[in-house]
Amino acid sequence: MLKVKIRNVYLRIIVDGIRKETSTKRLCDIVRWDSKTERTIGNKEDARSLNFFLD
Repeated sequence: MLKVKIRNVYLRIIVDGIRKETSTKRLCDIVRWDSKTERTIGNKEDARSLNFFLD
C-alpha cells in the first residue's frame, strides 16, 4: 500500500534578528520535496506552480 504524505509549506523570515513564521497555504508531497534546494522536484504543473510561488 502506497501512502502519500502531504505537508504544509511554511515561510520563515528574519528581520533585525526577529524570526517570524507563517503558512503559505500550499501543500507538497514530502517525497517530491528537495531539502537541499528547498524546492519541489519535477516538471508537473503543481511542482512548477509551487516553485514559481516560492521564487
